[in-house]
Amino acid sequence: MITKTRPVESPQEKVTDDGMAALQAAAEAKDELAFLTARKAIDWAARPAEDFVRAVQLALMAGAFVAARNLAAEGAERYSDHAELQKMAYILAPPKVTVVKGKTNTTWKADRAWLKTHWDAYRGHWVALRNGELLGAADSLDGLVDQVGEIRGKGILVTPIW
Repeated sequence: MITKTRPVESPQEKVTDDGMAALQAAAEAKDELAFLTARKAIDWAARPAEDFVRAVQLALMAGAFVAARNLAAEGAERYSDHAELQKMAYILAPPKVTVVKGKTNTTWKADRAWLKTHWDAYRGHWVALRNGELLGAADSLDGLVDQVGEIRGKGILVTPIW
């Protein structure tokens, strides 16, 4: 009688393969819920960096985008010298919004005040204003440009008044 023996898996092989097949199956089925369930069943504390990389790829395939972001961040934190995980964590990180305060442009207030005051007198004309001062008025835009000269980049408001 011949008995077949299974090859003995090393502890590292067992940890690497344990649970990854369920992630793979869920990703191939595009089943986000199954992926999330399989992800929770895995002890990520003992996983090598390559498992995090593969899990992020599978999460994206399954449509589990937040899980992909979280796996990438956790893997990047745990394996700070792993370039691929660092790149994944950077790409999948939430967007950062920064506000840069520029200098306040108050010329529009003066231009608006001029328009309110002189609107009736210049109805049907094109006007050019800078800081509330009338630079020119004409029946057409071309006529105004001929009168005022180059207007681009000069802080000049050009508008028709109807």
